[in-house]
Amino acid sequence: MEQECPYCKSKRIIKNGTTRHGKQNHKCKDCHRQFVSNPRNQPIPVSTKQLVDKLLLERMSLRAIARVAGVSLQWVQSYVNSKSRTIE
Repeated sequence: MEQECPYCKSKRIIKNGTTRHGKQNHKCKDCHRQFVSNPRNQPIPVSTKQLVDKLLLERMSLRAIARVAGVSLQWVQSYVNSKSRTIE
């Protein structure tokens, strides 16, 4: 199976050393982004962010939101902080 860049979907990929955790690092020759083949951390889907927004409007605690949405408390806190920065 040939790899492709997760950002621009290019097939022009080269190996680019390893991460500090020993995973193979890759680099796209087209967009010059670096990535790991099977990342442990996946981005939070938009549907989950929308759910968190609705739960915030219901004035639920951050811990309850983290439990209901299935995300970490630290992520919820950083998400709320980034939302408050855009409002100010």
